Amino acid sequence: MKWLRWSAVAVMGMTVLLSAPSAHAVSPVGVVMGTTWDGPGQELQGIVDTYLGAPGLVNVQTDYVGAHVGDLDPWFWAATSFPTLLITEVAGNANTNELGWYRETFARPVLDGIDDGLLFTGGQGGGANAFISFPSGLNKFGFYLDTHTVVTTPSGPQAQIFFTNRLLNDIGPSG
Repeated sequence: MKWLRWSAVAVMGMTVLLSAPSAHAVSPVGVVMGTTWDGPGQELQGIVDTYLGAPGLVNVQTDYVGAHVGDLDPWFWAATSFPTLLITEVAGNANTNELGWYRETFARPVLDGIDDGLLFTGGQGGGANAFISFPSGLNKFGFYLDTHTVVTTPSGPQAQIFFTNRLLNDIGPSG
């Protein structure tokens, strides 16, 4: 009887596991690179090439999480093995952009200082450092970029904020 009960639990557990949504991309996620907001010479590929010290080591058009079948989608960081993280600003070009972190719950976060934090306010410049001290119990987190611009959406004006979780970035067509 015990064996039968454990077998039933195992079958129910497998059913739940198999019916859970996949965390991996079924097909590559295309990203269209536009022009830089920071002016000529500040394109992402150039910044990455300069930072790595050689052109072409990383291709920003094809070497990102989500570009290949089976990549984790949406992307997030796991914070279970370290309580603090050092972040260094690389570009430092757009003085109005703010960079911060948020607790990843797979829903659009409310950026209010609870389960999120501001790292750079835009004026620090390249080479600036910031530390994140994660709250106890934080398992997953992502980053956000607040551009301090407003875009028109079908539901009205909305702040243009980009999140690590790409699924939170689609605000619909412009109105």
